[in-house]
Amino acid sequence: MPKWSWVKYKEIIFSVALFIVLDAGVLILNYYTSFQIANDAHAIELASRQSTLAEEMLHRLYQVRDDAQAGDAMPSSVDQLGKPFKQFDEVLDGFIHGVALIGRGLDQDALLTEADYSGVGGESLSNAQKIWQEYRGLVSNVVYSGFDDDMTAKDLLDSTKKAIAYGREHGAELVDAVQNFAGSVEDRAQQKASRLRMFQMVGISLAVINFFIILFHFIRKLSRSDRAAETARRETEEILGTVNDGLFLLDRKSKIGSQYSASLTRLFQQKNLAGRPFFDLLSSMVSGKVLDTAREFVEVLFAEHVNAELMGDLNPLEQVELTLMQNDGRVATRIVSFRFTPVRENGELLHLLVTVDDITEQVELARELDQLRQENAREADLLLSAVHVQAERLDQLLGSANRSVRDINRILQIQGVRDEQLRGKVDSIFRIVHRLKGEAAAIELSILETRAHQFEDLLVRLRNSESLSGNDFLPVTVALNHLSRDLIALQTLAERLGGVSTRESSQNPDKKRLLEEELVTVAQQAAQQGGKDVELDMDLFDVELLPNNFSEDIRAELIQLVRNAVVHGIETRGSRQLQGKPVAGVVQLLTEKQGGTTRIIVRDDGRGIDLGTIRKRLAASGKWSHEQVNQFTPAELIRFLFSPGFSTVDEENNLAGRGVGLDYVKQQVESRGGRLTLKAKRGQFTEFCMTVPVNQTVAVS
Repeated sequence: MPKWSWVKYKEIIFSVALFIVLDAGVLILNYYTSFQIANDAHAIELASRQSTLAEEMLHRLYQVRDDAQAGDAMPSSVDQLGKPFKQFDEVLDGFIHGVALIGRGLDQDALLTEADYSGVGGESLSNAQKIWQEYRGLVSNVVYSGFDDDMTAKDLLDSTKKAIAYGREHGAELVDAVQNFAGSVEDRAQQKASRLRMFQMVGISLAVINFFIILFHFIRKLSRSDRAAETARRETEEILGTVNDGLFLLDRKSKIGSQYSASLTRLFQQKNLAGRPFFDLLSSMVSGKVLDTAREFVEVLFAEHVNAELMGDLNPLEQVELTLMQNDGRVATRIVSFRFTPVRENGELLHLLVTVDDITEQVELARELDQLRQENAREADLLLSAVHVQAERLDQLLGSANRSVRDINRILQIQGVRDEQLRGKVDSIFRIVHRLKGEAAAIELSILETRAHQFEDLLVRLRNSESLSGNDFLPVTVALNHLSRDLIALQTLAERLGGVSTRESSQNPDKKRLLEEELVTVAQQAAQQGGKDVELDMDLFDVELLPNNFSEDIRAELIQLVRNAVVHGIETRGSRQLQGKPVAGVVQLLTEKQGGTTRIIVRDDGRGIDLGTIRKRLAASGKWSHEQVNQFTPAELIRFLFSPGFSTVDEENNLAGRGVGLDYVKQQVESRGGRLTLKAKRGQFTEFCMTVPVNQTVAVS
């Protein structure tokens, strides 16, 4: 401290120092007094208890004698005697010699910081010691009899009788001695308490006198301190009025402090924030879930033994969207960040300093950058996924996919409000998307297959809804837009890669070869995922026998039927071996000309149709009772295989389980004036036959 400061405030410093010394003296004296009183009270209690323990020992000796007379060489009464014996012995020894701690494990506390009690009570303590020395030896023979393996009930009885005889003869004398000693201890404690009270009164009087002296000096300095405080207050207001961040203090009751920055009113679009509950203010701006989480977070920050500095990563308000009502009645949305900094005094957490930043522009910029990165990454994925695909196949797929998008758009534009109309739209869109997924899988364009599968996930949720409305189709529109963007990106990539030599192309592609390669890919994908081996036999398949207007429709239907044959028909390797079949299943495709029609057959040598499984799935759906299901004929059960949403697979995956494939094939074949038939024999084969007119113009689905 500078010399001038010491001179200026020396009187106050001296007065305060004297007051502190006096107060400290009184406090120390109070502490010493309380310690002495507690110690003396405990000493009185223990000294007074000695007479009770002496009587209890004699009573326990009688119990031991009775048990020994009954022939018990190790009675439980010996253990009961041990406690009063050890307590009496240790307390008496402590008073004589002085100890700091006695009786561990015997319900006795820290004791006797004063080392010498031997001079208290005249000869009372020494008389008690003389009597106890011989009495102790007799009683200890009984107490520690359990350590003598040769001790018999008779020996125990003899030792007990000796101790009882001595206790009868000298017990009253011992009790008188310890009672006299207890009275002496109490008298000395009262004398010490009187002296301590006198010292306390003197110290308190001096402290009060010194207090008034200090008060006189403080009053004289108070006006100058007030002026300094006013200056500091104005400076604080200027800082809070100009800082860009929202600043305020939050107390343990979650109330906003009296001082806060002007920016806070602009951020919250509200005034008079002092004293308002923070979470009541926030309740109209955030969701209930965010509000509850934030409230729990703040409560944890105020909890004891919690390091608030390490809780930042768990802050639910680090980036939160606020819905604000502006002065003109319009609703605005801002993204803000709340940071909580602990304010401590002497290690105690008093408040949280809350800093509020408007980070709307930063977040929007980050979102734009993230979206740009995602688009770039997706374009890269599209490139990697499409670069191995032959040009003819990719062009063929893009043409079919673009038609599918147009068809879905057309279906979405169809007016309909009734539940059955809306469910019909879902089924129609499902068929188109499922076909697109199969075509993408056929040329191993995995990214488009994944997008179509995600589209199907959305349609499954709609199909499983109890009721539908027009608003439920908004996510379908969003999914369709995502699919369209992927197709546009693929189209752009296809145009860029048009001249790359690594992409095989041909001016006159072999239709059968292309179709066979795609169907082999579909079959092998399904077989690999199901743990099966499969061979595709197309020796009797003649593309030239197909209708003149052979289009993507028949190709898509064959993809569905081949996949269906592998997933539902062909057994696993182990199952086929148990049945004596070749490990590799066979899926055969053939064509036949019959008059004005062509028969396209897909046949597998697998498990056939399990009508029992169909019955179980129907009963599990809850639409039919077990009695009704059992009454269905085989033909009626087979028809369910072609119903939208019906599948015999327990768990959905990217290959099956959504009940779309056969429904799609049947609908497409019948739309061209053809028909789809099914033959099967349990454990031997399943055969699907599409019969289509040769000269029928194939409709674009």
